Amino acid sequence: MGERIKAAAESTLKRFNVPISIRVEYAHSLGLGGEIVLWGIFSSGGKVDADNPIVLGSDALIERNKTSEQVGKEAAEKLVKEIEAEKVVDEHLLDQLIPFMGLLPGSEISAKEVSSHAQTNIHVVEQFLPVKFKVIGNKIRVEQR
Repeated sequence: MGERIKAAAESTLKRFNVPISIRVEYAHSLGLGGEIVLWGIFSSGGKVDADNPIVLGSDALIERNKTSEQVGKEAAEKLVKEIEAEKVVDEHLLDQLIPFMGLLPGSEISAKEVSSHAQTNIHVVEQFLPVKFKVIGNKIRVEQR
């Protein structure tokens, strides 16, 4: 199953003409299930900034009535969307950065989309800190209240 998921993800990502390395791991468990987690590490001029790398990620879960090929393709297509958005923050990192932004009024960030998790974190941070977030499209800015 893992090898089929891997092959489907690789097939979707090969159009980027970059090295692809996907490792398949199995673990003993009491139930059926699994996932694929993908990430891309980006460079500028062929060099990755080791101190501040750009990493975008995606994932997909194995579900009943979903083929292995569908799982691999789903995760790869999500990563492709993040890459094509040309943002350095994916939707999963964005919601984790909101509390730190609350400590830095004047900061702003943009991502492919502002998820419901990010919206919830904005609301929570505004309850605890004297800041106000402004969301315009896929850009978030925080200001002192």
